[in-house]
Amino acid sequence: MSNSIKIVMKDLSIVREGVDYFEKYSVNNFSSEFMANADGGVYSVTAEETQNADDLFKVLCGIKNQKSGSYSIKLDAGGDCSKVIFIPAINSSIPWLNVIDNIKLCGKGNLGLPDNILLQQALLLAGLEGYEKHIPHRKSVGFRIRIAIARALSFAPKVLFIADFLSKVDNQTKQELLDILETISKEMKIAIFISTPQNVSINSKGSFKL
Repeated sequence: MSNSIKIVMKDLSIVREGVDYFEKYSVNNFSSEFMANADGGVYSVTAEETQNADDLFKVLCGIKNQKSGSYSIKLDAGGDCSKVIFIPAINSSIPWLNVIDNIKLCGKGNLGLPDNILLQQALLLAGLEGYEKHIPHRKSVGFRIRIAIARALSFAPKVLFIADFLSKVDNQTKQELLDILETISKEMKIAIFISTPQNVSINSKGSFKL
């Protein structure tokens, strides 16, 4: 790959708090590296049962701290690769807010407010144009995933990590969402990684096994 993103994890140890505040190791002394096209692509990422891909994603995007070890995300051809965003498996939306207000909900954090031009592009690519005033039903999982995608896109990430949503929607919705992500990766030149069960393939750019 002439222009690629290289992700390296060395001897990572990650802990997750269990019941009664006891700590349970979810990843221990984990090392891996893989490369993806920096100009876009949708990739399936699976992990062994002793690891947790979503925990590793959270470390890579800076919302979860590792207990030890190191990691890096580098753009081989140079340039900024600092914007890395994670979309969790439970894509919540506030039931009394419309689509546009739900997307702007996180705009007071470290990322600042979303850019209006990017926001309009995000709405279009996520299939939400014309639904700005729509109030999503809490059971509309696919629709709420679109909101989470648009929210992430409005901050122009270079890398997007998405926790498994394939098991939460029907086959038609799953294909619609994967098609949306394929288009997004090409239009916005974003490398998109989706954690998937080991027996699931998304038939896209490729797959990585952690």
